[in-house]
Amino acid sequence: MRALSARTAQELLEEPIDEADWIIEDLLPVGAHILAGAPKIGKSWMVLAMGLAVSMGQSF
Repeated sequence: MRALSARTAQELLEEPIDEADWIIEDLLPVGAHILAGAPKIGKSWMVLAMGLAVSMGQSF
C-alpha cells in the first residue's frame, strides 16, 4: 500500500487516466451509484432487469 502524499495540480494533470471497468458497457461502470427519480416510475424494475441481464451474461 502506498503512503499518502501531496501532489500538485500539474502532477495530477500529467497522470494517465485508467479506462473504466464496465458492468454494463457505456452505462454502468464499476462502483457505487445512486438511482434517483420520482416514485412509482419503475426504478426497482429497471434495476431488477439489469441484475438479471448481468447475471445471465446478456445485454441490457
